[in-house]
Amino acid sequence: GFYLLKNDLVSFSWPAYGGLFLTAGLLWAARRCTGTSTQVHWWQAVCVGAAQAIAFGSGVSRLGITFSVGCLVGWQPVWALTYSLLLQLILMTGAVTRVFLQHGMQAVMPFATIPVMLSCLCGMAGGIIALFVLRRLIVQRRVAWLAGYVAALAAGVWMTGII
Repeated sequence: GFYLLKNDLVSFSWPAYGGLFLTAGLLWAARRCTGTSTQVHWWQAVCVGAAQAIAFGSGVSRLGITFSVGCLVGWQPVWALTYSLLLQLILMTGAVTRVFLQHGMQAVMPFATIPVMLSCLCGMAGGIIALFVLRRLIVQRRVAWLAGYVAALAAGVWMTGII
C-alpha cells in the first residue's frame, strides 16, 4: 500500500504482508472444512460480505478470503470457490467498465492496442490455468498447500520489503 506523507509518496510494506498473512491464516483455518451447503443464508452472506470488505485492504486475496470464509460458514469447498470466482468476475468487469466510462479509449490509446490486447489474453489464459490448479487442490483437500504458499509469499515480502 502507498500513503501520502508530506507530499511525498512513501511505500509501506506492512499492510501488504499483513494482508497476505491474514489470507494464509484463513486458508489454513479452512483447510479441513467439510461443509455441504450450497445455499446462501442471510448470516452467511453477512459473513462473506464482511470478508469482501476486508479484502479491499492491501495484500489481501479477495478470492482467498471469500473462499475461506465461505468454507468456514459451512459452504461446500468447490461451491465456495465457484462463488468466489463469480464475485471476482463481477468486480473486475465493474472496474474495467468504470475505467472505460471515465476515460473511454484514451485509457488504452497511449499504448499500442495489439500488445495490450495480447497481454490481456495471456493474463486471462494464465488465470484460467491457475484456477484449474486451484480447483484441483481444493477437490483433493490440499488447501493447506495454498495456505503454505501464501504464508511463504508473505514472509518473503516481509523479509525483503519489496513492496
